[in-house]
Amino acid sequence: AVIPAAVDPAADGITILGVKDAWVEVRAPDGSRLFYDHVRAGELRNVRGEGPWRIYLSDTEAVEVRLGAHVVDVPASKKTGSEARFGLKPNGTIL
Repeated sequence: AVIPAAVDPAADGITILGVKDAWVEVRAPDGSRLFYDHVRAGELRNVRGEGPWRIYLSDTEAVEVRLGAHVVDVPASKKTGSEARFGLKPNGTIL
């Protein structure tokens, strides 16, 4: 039997799950926009591209950002009211 090589779950990007409606923007390391859209409740959106990413959420309670199987916990220091702006490394570290 062949044992598959370890796979980096963040190699292909991040996943955004809409809990309520919200605007989400994700930028690549060079500043180019990878994703900018209104995510609706129940939608699952995949954002492809290498990190680290710059992420903007219009409502931190409205979306769940996932890196591989892990949910990203946005620290209070990155929130302004219900909005959040933060960087995210492929290993899950918040910038």
